[in-house]
Amino acid sequence: MPVSALPETTLQSLAKTYDASANMSTEKIRKVSEEFEATFLTTMLNTMMEGVGDDTITGQSFAKDNFKGFLVEEYAKEIVSAGGIGVADQIYREMIRAQEDARGETQVEPVQTEHPPNTFPETEQ
Repeated sequence: MPVSALPETTLQSLAKTYDASANMSTEKIRKVSEEFEATFLTTMLNTMMEGVGDDTITGQSFAKDNFKGFLVEEYAKEIVSAGGIGVADQIYREMIRAQEDARGETQVEPVQTEHPPNTFPETEQ
């Protein structure tokens, strides 16, 4: 999904946060990065869900559409809390790099995640 597909307010919010990153703690940068990844995933999942047909039992309704939106947001938050797809890590590293550039530092600290990276079990062939 191109960045231009994200809502303008999301891009403006990220830009303001990115500009202010020189004064942010690493915990705040991690939180903002994860929130952005959740917003990105929500947009992606909403686009994906547009192709899913209406439920024949419950039909189409305004309340169902609202609930579906909330459900997709929660799916996105759960994906991020389970390790995400890597967007938050990239944003975190870039914001740390920008913060260090603003301070005249050169090292980027390693990304600390709460969850181990996704691993797939070996399969016998």
